[in-house]
Amino acid sequence: MLPDSPRGLLAADLDGTLAVDDVICDDDLAAVDDLRSAGIGVLVITGRNRYSLRAVGRLWDAADEVLFSSGAGLLEGPEGAGVERARLSGGDVECISGILDDAGEDYCVLDPVPLNHYFRWKVHRRRGENPDFHARMEVYAEWGRPAGHGGGGAGQVLVIRPPGRRPPGGCWMRFRSGRWCSGHLRWTVNRYGWRFFPGV
Repeated sequence: MLPDSPRGLLAADLDGTLAVDDVICDDDLAAVDDLRSAGIGVLVITGRNRYSLRAVGRLWDAADEVLFSSGAGLLEGPEGAGVERARLSGGDVECISGILDDAGEDYCVLDPVPLNHYFRWKVHRRRGENPDFHARMEVYAEWGRPAGHGGGGAGQVLVIRPPGRRPPGGCWMRFRSGRWCSGHLRWTVNRYGWRFFPGV
């Protein structure tokens, strides 16, 4: 958990930044210790759900809190179930799904926190065209169900694209300009009364 009144906050991405292949290296842990000694808290931000965070070695040696599922939930410690921070309404999910269906994208709609390791999925491409999507469906088969089964709100919508394929511009522009661009980092910064400097 972040200290009651930290001097500052470092917000760090997890995969490929703080952790590589689910491991946080000793040098990064030493840097975190230096930050904490200076009164700076560490917030890890990730698109992963709470369940998949268990695979990251030494996560809680590095993180004071974890903003997970692209901001849908906040973990304040390793044993917590997660505090729901945001939820897409059933109408939002229907609208987003329509955009993705029109674009022919493969995607998963994750249930709201704390059960967001459960999901419904929709596939448009043939099996060999999107190997990452199908590999994930095999790994997480016990938690997935086809879209149309148990609709409603969601914690996150995850688009899984084939390697090397660029997203269709119109589809992604609709998301960037829509109301789904989150301000969860801004919420965390405001929670402690800090000033927010985007891009710094």
